[in-house]
Amino acid sequence: MSHPRRALISGGSIGGLAAAVNLQAAGWQPTVFERAAAPLAGRGAGIVLHPATVELLSQQSGLDLSAISVSTPSVRYIDAGGRVAHERSACFWFSSYDAVYRGLRAQLDPAVCRFGATVEEVEQNDSGVTVTLEDGERVGGELLVCAEGIRSSTRRRLLPQLQPRYAGYVAWRGTIDSRALEASQATLLHGAISYHVLAHGHLLIYPIPNLDEGSTQDAELLNWLWYVNVAQGQQLDELMTDAQGVRREISLPSGQVAQRSIDRLCEVAQNELPEVLATIIARTPAPFIQAVFDLESPRMRLGRVCLIGDAAFAARPHAAAGSAKAAEDATQLGRALRAHDDLDTALAAWEGPQLELGRSLLLRTREVGERSQFTGGWSIGAHLPFGLYRDGDSIMARPLWSHAAARSPV
Repeated sequence: MSHPRRALISGGSIGGLAAAVNLQAAGWQPTVFERAAAPLAGRGAGIVLHPATVELLSQQSGLDLSAISVSTPSVRYIDAGGRVAHERSACFWFSSYDAVYRGLRAQLDPAVCRFGATVEEVEQNDSGVTVTLEDGERVGGELLVCAEGIRSSTRRRLLPQLQPRYAGYVAWRGTIDSRALEASQATLLHGAISYHVLAHGHLLIYPIPNLDEGSTQDAELLNWLWYVNVAQGQQLDELMTDAQGVRREISLPSGQVAQRSIDRLCEVAQNELPEVLATIIARTPAPFIQAVFDLESPRMRLGRVCLIGDAAFAARPHAAAGSAKAAEDATQLGRALRAHDDLDTALAAWEGPQLELGRSLLLRTREVGERSQFTGGWSIGAHLPFGLYRDGDSIMARPLWSHAAARSPV
């Protein structure tokens, strides 16, 4: 009996775990190297579910998808006076980073994930690939999947000329228990994904499941994002300098944002937003920041190394498809490896469609970002651009699990 082919995966967030699940299903033996010392939690807060993500999660036997998600039947626009200016029917499903992460880890043997393991060097030849970890350990396999995100050190070594490009704005993010709001405010936002459009920016709010032990249906969590233009240079440097005085490149996690920046955010919210939205921001414990970047890789396959998710294409968040893109890259990689015994043939068949998907998603989200942040082209009542392959393909009518076996369009 032959042994399973070994795949090495650098990065243990959603993209890396998605790769491990799909490669395992394809008969490979995956090992995930994650630099964090312990399982990840709380990163990114809310996630808009897409059929690609649902398909991946549904592989966990006995998982009740409805228990880790919540739906909204409509899109609601809030005007400057805090009133509903427009509402349309559209069913989106929302989950959280923690729920998706736990659902993927549950499909893997605990030994698959190695924490506190950072890939420092990569060597490859015609017969395999070898990684050297931070402690000097060398591990070999037939394939390396790079799921290290936008700051991928492996990509920077293999494609040193490729750098993320700052888009000119950041996303302030946070999560708040709806019970922290006045009853009328919570009612205004209940049962919908809500948008507020400004001259140069926009804010959105949607519910996510509360998975804390002992939580009740009354304890709805609201996840919000406010896209704010920040000039590159001193203004951005000051904002991205954390509470300890360290300049962060991409994001400032919850609890690390300088209090002066939070105070300024609340002041601007009080002056520019309707009362209900300003209240949400003022009462949110420990908001965090993600700077918005574009990244477009000319290649996703470099010999025996594959780039997936944000390591290859970092699209602006407006399509709500970051997790779905990582899941789809991993799913299609698994399918290609099942369809072709020869690794070169499999990777060639996989790369072309995923490059096309990445470029298309990047172009769509760039257009939305420019229109909403700089040209004032986002109007009240506009359809949401949520979607992986096209606008609107994240809309999922009930029941949610009917999408579990559906293959995403190509």
